Amino acid sequence: RRGFTPKTAQELIQSPAIQEWLQAEQIGYSGGAEIAAYLRDKGCSPIGPSEPVHSLEDKLKNRESKIQELKAELAMEREEMDKFLEKLQTQLANLQMGEQQTKIQASSRK
Repeated sequence: RRGFTPKTAQELIQSPAIQEWLQAEQIGYSGGAEIAAYLRDKGCSPIGPSEPVHSLEDKLKNRESKIQELKAELAMEREEMDKFLEKLQTQLANLQMGEQQTKIQASSRK
């Protein structure tokens, strides 16, 4: 985890973009405490990434396990759909056989 060195912090604070931002946000500068407090209030850490790496890894693991759950759910739904389709095909075959029987009976009556 890297932080700002006093030199890079000083260079950053004196850069025109940061000065413009400080004025826009109406933050005075008298040593960095205001900036650090402002960033903390905004949910950012003035040093390094705003979230520790282990927290990001946990989020990734949670997402991966959620993906696995969804895949399992999808597989179960697909299985149910296949069974339903099979029933429909059986009913259709039965109807077609019944229709043929009716035609045979109708033609034998003639």
